[in-house]
Amino acid sequence: MSYKKAIVRFEYFSKNLIINRIRHLLFKPISSYQSGKILIFRTGSIGDSICALPALNLIRLNFPNAEISLLTNPGSKNISIEYLIDPVLNFEIINYYGGSKADLFRKLRSERFEMFIELPQTFEPFSTQVRNMLFAKSIGVKIGLGWELISTRTFSKFQERNTNFINVRDRYLRLLRKEGMREHPPSYPLAISSEMKSEIEKQLSSLNLLRQEKNIAIVIGAKRRTNRWPIELFKELIQAASERGLNCLLIGSKEDDEIARPVVGLPKVYNFCGLYTPLESAVIMSKCIITISNDTGPMHLSYAVGTPVIALFSARDYPIQWYPPASSGSVVLRSFVEPCSPCFLEECPYDNRCMRRITSEMVITELDKKINDKLEGKVN
Repeated sequence: MSYKKAIVRFEYFSKNLIINRIRHLLFKPISSYQSGKILIFRTGSIGDSICALPALNLIRLNFPNAEISLLTNPGSKNISIEYLIDPVLNFEIINYYGGSKADLFRKLRSERFEMFIELPQTFEPFSTQVRNMLFAKSIGVKIGLGWELISTRTFSKFQERNTNFINVRDRYLRLLRKEGMREHPPSYPLAISSEMKSEIEKQLSSLNLLRQEKNIAIVIGAKRRTNRWPIELFKELIQAASERGLNCLLIGSKEDDEIARPVVGLPKVYNFCGLYTPLESAVIMSKCIITISNDTGPMHLSYAVGTPVIALFSARDYPIQWYPPASSGSVVLRSFVEPCSPCFLEECPYDNRCMRRITSEMVITELDKKINDKLEGKVN
């Protein structure tokens, strides 16, 4: 055990030491910033983007008059942050998915950015971060920051059990505070307009779904199969919820509509899969007492609009990093007894047994607690 601890600690320490040395050789400190353009680099789809929003908001609040561009890539044709972020932040979004790297380089170099801020992915390797520092230098940036080795897969089982991981949102905020940026309460500036809210409310009203205490949102899908709670367990949950007089609002994409078919005919089920955009779905979740969700994008949207989550996590990844924030009133259910975890797999060879350990009774118990808490809050 002790040698594993020593190796893991040495890996993080040595690689982050080298990253910091290279950074200080190539770039000036943030204190030398005057008034030039800022380029933020953050890739990822919906969940990644939501987790980055508090940091993006903090950067804008610390540099209210700066011209800021956000360089991003959702990694596929999935929804990018450009469709989620509130225009009030006044970011130019540069989505380079599918574009020419040579054209991108020429564009970024011509913009003459003074500062480059990277918000790295959780498993962004040491070599990639060094490459990104060299890239930032090559486009003429004078000030660079944000690079940090967050996670490695060395002795992953040991790390799962012995490392105090930090969720991604807090890590980015801590990173920015270390650079001297002033703190502000975390917030999620989403591009949800008053018109969008009114339209969704009108549609929910036509279905008699405006009583928040009677609605729960259920997210049955997930991009990765390893993150999906079995549909038969969702069916048991939905049956128990309907017996309690709760409306079950299914949230998801067009692809999730196929997964939802076994439960669509159940009493008090409303299937919205594929009918609404992610932001419209977020408005729907804001009209619910709780969201019950796999580890996927809508889960992050739910707490971002103020609706707590009962989050169903597989054991494919390290704990905590992608959990809902503790301040959101959310609950996480995850198995810690699997010999194969964390596996980091897209497909499970063992029939998602870590997800099956989360029983419908466990979820129903948490649901009942949330309902009781809400009722007690009303009385008080």
